[in-house]
Amino acid sequence: MAGIVACALDLPDLRRAADARGLALLPIAATALGPSGAQAAIIALDGRDAAACVAMVRGQGWHGALLLVLARDCGASVESALDAGADDAVTLPACPGEIVARLAARLRVCRR
Repeated sequence: MAGIVACALDLPDLRRAADARGLALLPIAATALGPSGAQAAIIALDGRDAAACVAMVRGQGWHGALLLVLARDCGASVESALDAGADDAVTLPACPGEIVARLAARLRVCRR
């Protein structure tokens, strides 16, 4: 496996895209990121404030890569998510392959 990704989304297409890249998706609750061996996390913002979400996750001691998935109508922008401390953000609808490719790229950078 190329990496373990904690994922708060349960989408079959996302799982298939991750499997194709050798990434294992570990189901998690967005509020329960703890020691899991995961190097990255995908969290759906679902209406929460980007800054509050990132602060909650980082406040739990999470130092891995963090990708936020934003609903188009959630009020948060990719810019605000990145400013809040997310490593990457994408707005739905987004291709599951793109989400996984963004995480795979982040994991490559972290390994250098």
